[in-house]
Amino acid sequence: TFWFAPGTHTLGSGQYSQIMPPANSVFVGAPGAVIDGQGINQYAFTQTAAGVTIRYLTIQGFVAPRDQGVVNHDSGANWAITNNTITGNAGAAVMVGPGDVLSYNCLKANGQYGFSAYLRTAANTNITVDHNEITANNTGNWDVVIPGCGCVGGGKLWNTIGGKVTNNWIHNNIGPGIWADTNNAAIVIDGNYIADNDDEAVIYETSYNAAITNNNLLRNAIVKGKSFAAQGTNFPVAAIYISESGGDSRVDGGLYATMNISGNNLVDNWGGVTLWENADRFCGSPANTSATFCTMGNPAANFNTCVAGTINNAPYLSDCRWKTQNVAVHDNQFAFSRANVGCAAAAVGCGVQAIVSNWGSSPTWSPYLGSTIIDTIATQQNNHSANNTYTGDWTFSAGSGPVSFSSWQSAPNNQDTGSTLNGSATGPPPPANALDSDTSTLEGSVGHWIPWFSSSVAQNATQAQSGTHSLQVNVTAPYGWGVQTDNWPGFDVASGAQTVSFWGSAPVSGLDATMNVQWRDSTGNTLGTSTITLGALTSTWQQAKANVTAPAGTAKVGVTFSGTTGIAGNSLFLDQITVGPGSAVTPPPPPGNLLDADTATLERSVGRWVPWFSAGSAQSTAQAKVGTHSLRINITAANGWGVQLNGPTGTAAAAGPKNISFWAKTANKNLNATVQVQWRDANGNSLGTTSATLALLKSSWLKATATGTAPAGTTFASVTLTGTTGVVGNLIYVDQFYVGS
Repeated sequence: TFWFAPGTHTLGSGQYSQIMPPANSVFVGAPGAVIDGQGINQYAFTQTAAGVTIRYLTIQGFVAPRDQGVVNHDSGANWAITNNTITGNAGAAVMVGPGDVLSYNCLKANGQYGFSAYLRTAANTNITVDHNEITANNTGNWDVVIPGCGCVGGGKLWNTIGGKVTNNWIHNNIGPGIWADTNNAAIVIDGNYIADNDDEAVIYETSYNAAITNNNLLRNAIVKGKSFAAQGTNFPVAAIYISESGGDSRVDGGLYATMNISGNNLVDNWGGVTLWENADRFCGSPANTSATFCTMGNPAANFNTCVAGTINNAPYLSDCRWKTQNVAVHDNQFAFSRANVGCAAAAVGCGVQAIVSNWGSSPTWSPYLGSTIIDTIATQQNNHSANNTYTGDWTFSAGSGPVSFSSWQSAPNNQDTGSTLNGSATGPPPPANALDSDTSTLEGSVGHWIPWFSSSVAQNATQAQSGTHSLQVNVTAPYGWGVQTDNWPGFDVASGAQTVSFWGSAPVSGLDATMNVQWRDSTGNTLGTSTITLGALTSTWQQAKANVTAPAGTAKVGVTFSGTTGIAGNSLFLDQITVGPGSAVTPPPPPGNLLDADTATLERSVGRWVPWFSAGSAQSTAQAKVGTHSLRINITAANGWGVQLNGPTGTAAAAGPKNISFWAKTANKNLNATVQVQWRDANGNSLGTTSATLALLKSSWLKATATGTAPAGTTFASVTLTGTTGVVGNLIYVDQFYVGS
């Protein structure tokens, strides 16, 4: 074991000064321990010794060449690289070899990749990349230096068989988030939060058999999409890009032989999922950029057989191609707004869900010339989508061009069985927001906002919850203020379920903001109002949101904001103001819930929830899974927290089968939550427990469920909500508790 004391350590003045660890050695840094390459040393840790552990170090300033790495330069096997910060290096921060575990690291602002899974001598195997932050990599802009190099991104996998990329925060990389390129197989990409990368969130290229599941993908590929659009290219740049890849039961035992893309939440990316197959790319073709590799699945298909004279015959006609086949895209959530993404209404290539190919044109001996692949990719290669939910300005493309949603669903395409587009199987989408883009987001102008009383308004370019602008409200007199929209009788809207929401912040304390929504008929008569409030604005953006009902006859909506406090010179900021189609107003708790309505739904009060240890609990309007309120947990100390129902025994219960469930979310990292129900007899003695756990909370609502049996003699149930991680100031929101039959 080698221990690095606090402070900066250097390895020498030579280009190749490096650490060559022995097998099974351990390198540990004390708090503040830094290994600095001084802009001179190329590598930090090298050679192929197995079983090396590196943890708690900051590793910076190394200058590895392109396509090489700083830590584990030679892709040694079974390394454990954990809890490090590896930043500001050239090349890749880390090379990941067979059996390696890369976890709980910060891989930031490196010249090429955050990590590269590549083995020069054979296929890489069984890697794990888990719970890392991978951000701002490719500072060398290698795709600009060498156009088309395919050598950029947050992380790259090459010829890797068996890999897990899970629970990572992958954001703001100059390139794609994750790129699996060339003969990868049995790869799991699950539970990641992938956001704001210049290119695609996930690229899976000339590879096989993957599960891309349960990821949150936000605002990816916007830079690349806009670049394509500016060049007049209408290729459907996507959040998930499947390129000449699919399922094959002959590869790696057939694991994920149907490629599974499911359970993902995609919000305001340039596009959705694109399944693409280049008709001119196959083993032996000049268009195969992975020129030294041939397809997997059938060894008989190789560089000697995938040539003119034999490729036209079976099995080579099929097996010489990397095929986009056997892909299932199902049970995903797709949300897209042209306004949010910055794609003009007339622009092409954004907001597209696609299964497409190109006209085969080369080489002259190719058996795939013309429309051969166009005719098969969408209808004959077992690529199917189903049970997806699309919200917003989506379009669809099959074969070689755009189709309507109804044509997308109908023969011969037969896509998205059971899916909906803005709540309908075929209809055009309703407006996602009754307010125009500028009034909602302030991105282009101040919109329709004007002063009402004791205020002035302006478009602000220094504060924004999303995008680059917000509405600045300047208070000009004490005792309250107000602003309003100027387009009486208002914006077009329909009666029925609506969602109203806004975000607010203020640099000074003591300010509040209330959004008042007036539902009007076509002549301007007020039919009803809905209000939501942020009672104490802070410098941190907060959201107020509610599901409400616009009365029958509603045709117009007007909006005002007002506050009851402030003095001349105070300012506050409002952003992302929405009045749009929403969910029905809060339903009651499910039948048979042992918990009272407020304890279950938090709609009227905090119910029976009280702090237990290292936590505060309160009713919150900032977040809600259903309705307008949830339980907010404020962590007040490290090393675990808990809240519970008040009272010595809990709530009345009876023996028998029981179900437990709850929903939770957080904006913080590495938090978990467990609801535990203790079944008690009439004297309060514990007879047994049933628990439901969310092991890793995310920024989107997740549901935990469990089944159990209340033992004979059960008379009461006591309920606790606990977590094992977190730091002071972390917030968790919980909603829709259920304990019952």
